[in-house]
Amino acid sequence: RRKEWSTPWELYFWDGISFRDDGTTPLLEASVESNFTDPRLFQESETRLNTNMTAIMNYSRTFGAHTVGGMLGVTREDFDMEFFSAFRRNFLSPALDR
Repeated sequence: RRKEWSTPWELYFWDGISFRDDGTTPLLEASVESNFTDPRLFQESETRLNTNMTAIMNYSRTFGAHTVGGMLGVTREDFDMEFFSAFRRNFLSPALDR
């Protein structure tokens, strides 16, 4: 199972010379740096079932000057899988699905 909740994120930059009105706090400018601008959710679930069975039988018998032999082999493999995937974007708030 996998659930990925993503919200856009910003980096703040300072030009090195601009300050807020108090004269000491740098004036920072925000820039969205994620490759998307809206909250989004990706969710998937996967179930697997593997069954393997292998059997080998050898037979050998000697009758006087004659030998009879044989080998029998059987194999069986089952694979059962279910997969579900969903994606949604444009949530009303970035705090909805935490």
